[in-house]
Amino acid sequence: MVTKSKAFIMNRLTVTCIAAALVWASGAHVVKAQCPASQDARVSVEVTAAQVETAFDTSLPELERLARAAGREAHLPLMAVYSSSVLFVADIESRVEQTQARRSCAVAQSVRVRIAIGQRTIHAARELRDKPCLRTAAIDHAATHARHQEERLPAAREIIAASLKASLRAPAPDADSAIEAERALAQKINARIDAELAGIDADKTETNRVLDSAESLARLKAACPNERAGVGDDRT
Repeated sequence: MVTKSKAFIMNRLTVTCIAAALVWASGAHVVKAQCPASQDARVSVEVTAAQVETAFDTSLPELERLARAAGREAHLPLMAVYSSSVLFVADIESRVEQTQARRSCAVAQSVRVRIAIGQRTIHAARELRDKPCLRTAAIDHAATHARHQEERLPAAREIIAASLKASLRAPAPDADSAIEAERALAQKINARIDAELAGIDADKTETNRVLDSAESLARLKAACPNERAGVGDDRT
């Protein structure tokens, strides 16, 4: 039995299972005593990133509140932050076989993963609109985080592809029915992708500490002294 499945998962900012679809074709194939591995499956990973936009949709007090809540007082006065979301789609083509014990196995034939980084926004304080020097300094600093995220995309693609291939070398999960076997395979693949994205997030957190080093924050705080009225270190 040959099947195709598609699973959508929002990750990082939101983790939501959006949809899953199974398209069934006729046929059956009997295999050995246990489920085979999917080691011959074709695996591809595509990563795309939307353009970064800047929005003056927050305020200095709100950014201060967020910084203090996150224990990031060293960033004060915080004037702009960068955020994004990640969506991945796993298109899985597989065949369903049965063991001698009449257990169903879903064996992957191809896995196409598409990861999209969207909603990439630098949220700048509205108070910076009439402070061109501070506005540029704050937005440029936030943009370094966005650029680093893009620079990490090729490595993320390779990491996820290698991890999936390693995972598929293990025997396929078995189940009582073909539908359950397909679902188990999709869950296994999605869990591996999600775990790798979590690892990439952890790396990003460590990198952010480098980008937001004491020296970097000190330069940002010292920038544009003539525009500091109402934005200065008295907020720290």
